[in-house]
Amino acid sequence: MSYRIGSLNISKRNHKSMDYGRDFFGFIYEVIADEGFVIFALQEVLKQAEVTRLLTKLPKWWRGFYGRPTAGTLGDYGFAYLWDTRFVVECSKQREPRIFTEYKQSVDLRMDRNPYYGRFTPEGYGPFYEFRLLNIHLRPGGIVQSRKECGLMTGLIHDAIDGRRYGNNRPAFTVVLGDYNYSCDDCNSITSEDGNPNVITIQKELTTLKKEEDGYASSYDHFSYNSIKHATVPYHVSRIEAVRKYFQGNYKKYKELVSDHVPIKLEIF
Repeated sequence: MSYRIGSLNISKRNHKSMDYGRDFFGFIYEVIADEGFVIFALQEVLKQAEVTRLLTKLPKWWRGFYGRPTAGTLGDYGFAYLWDTRFVVECSKQREPRIFTEYKQSVDLRMDRNPYYGRFTPEGYGPFYEFRLLNIHLRPGGIVQSRKECGLMTGLIHDAIDGRRYGNNRPAFTVVLGDYNYSCDDCNSITSEDGNPNVITIQKELTTLKKEEDGYASSYDHFSYNSIKHATVPYHVSRIEAVRKYFQGNYKKYKELVSDHVPIKLEIF
């Protein structure tokens, strides 16, 4: 089987309370079911209670956890993972993802929002490897800072995770995913001085919506992986046409009820 991993910034600033309403919950349920996701990563989540509410709308075999970046980050934005335990399990010692902080770097080169790190292995008779996912929301504003953070994530932090050995001895497929606030081409222009040039960023389609008009504005939601190490692994990435498919092309309603981002998908065969 293939493994489908999704990512969405739910744009918490659009939601002043936890009362998202049936449209929001219905959308999350439908997109997970329709796209066949086994793992769904979220950005701009504020509380574990929000994840718990999402889980009440999903089948009982789904699990999910929330992680909030450590002190020194921008705002209260956090992360979440939801996953289908019929197909994958979180295999870390604590059995849940965690905020990753153990990378050595000078103060001016640390992340404003440290990534949310999850380890997932295929359940049952699945292939003998694990997905190591780094859920990110890079700092917006300023190409210098964006370049530093993107280089740090796709270089030092990616390599620190990818090179770790755990007791299960499974090979790792390490993926950075989330809201980069930086274009795909800009990420891939980073040199070896800033990051690992073998780690490429994929998913170039526009994913953020225009503020006052219909249509798309920017491409900020991506995946990154080591294209040399995993050169033989087939995959496909795509933008999910959420506004058209679930809101009949009503951009205003989608932005009000869901987000100013649409989900993205990575399918690994």
